[in-house]
Amino acid sequence: MEFININDTLGKASVAYSDLKFYSVDMKTMWNVSALDATSLATFRKFIEPDEAYTLNYLVSKLGFDYNDPVQKTLGTNALTSIDVVTTKAHHTGEYLCLMHYSVTPEEYAACAAAANPALFLQ
Repeated sequence: MEFININDTLGKASVAYSDLKFYSVDMKTMWNVSALDATSLATFRKFIEPDEAYTLNYLVSKLGFDYNDPVQKTLGTNALTSIDVVTTKAHHTGEYLCLMHYSVTPEEYAACAAAANPALFLQ
């Protein structure tokens, strides 16, 4: 996936292509996903479930923000918290994992999310 950092373009009438800053997300090298099939996605899920920092970095990069850049990571994290994919204060990723597993009904998601971060659910 390729993303353009649009911050440098705001307020300008035009920007030369050579001045654009791109951010590339290589799913194979960054996240060990080499195919979009059930086996690869199940393997990926096993990597992200136990490690919230890894999961948060994945989610931030999936939105097009560079998680290695503190400003961009904050922007990405703010976007994720604004839609309740991660908790606001501690940035727990349990809600995202619930979306992966229980996205069939609102009731299933709510039950999973309540159990994912019980003490911190409303953060």
